[in-house]
Amino acid sequence: MLRMMFVKCARRSRTMPNYCENVVLFRSHDSAIINKLHDAVCERRLFGFIKPEPKHESLDAETQWREEHWGTKHELMWPHVTVEPGLLDNGQWEFEARFETAWGPPVELMQFASKLWPDVLVELAYYEPGLAFCGFFDGGEEVGHWQLEGVDISSEETIDKSLEHLPEVLISRLMLRERFVLDMQYEKHIWQERWERLEEQKARFDQYEKDAINGI
Repeated sequence: MLRMMFVKCARRSRTMPNYCENVVLFRSHDSAIINKLHDAVCERRLFGFIKPEPKHESLDAETQWREEHWGTKHELMWPHVTVEPGLLDNGQWEFEARFETAWGPPVELMQFASKLWPDVLVELAYYEPGLAFCGFFDGGEEVGHWQLEGVDISSEETIDKSLEHLPEVLISRLMLRERFVLDMQYEKHIWQERWERLEEQKARFDQYEKDAINGI
């Protein structure tokens, strides 16, 4: 159901898609698969590594296959490993990476990865600011999905209130609170600049009136 919504959005435009921000975490006792996934992210071939695509007869066929099997029409874009592969106290290895995708998140692909490697924990957090939705896949069958329209950025308290229905892990991974606090600060800065310009214009107008009255 989620895929159909993303695909419908994607097919509205063939030129400039919205970009979905993703944070993926892989964890396993098998250090070899963790290192292979890490290398695939760094080399921008993660999707093809998890589920290789067949040869396609046309661009439309390629796009359709990718949307169905990957959940998005391109490989990952602008990857950045935020947590390098490391050994945890429980003997598991993990790493975390950020990347962007066209229109929607690669949910179908991560669900496939969870079934392909049952001993690998796959977690995906995503946020698409253009259409204002976010979600979290925790390695199971279900995907939590939420709309983020109408976030009140008038204060930090209203931001917290707007985000209180979201899982803390989603807020943390995507740094949503920090993002909206920056938006709030930017808005206040813009309005402060506008107010100062209005005050300057008013002062000049008042001086013009005084000069006109005094015949200057």
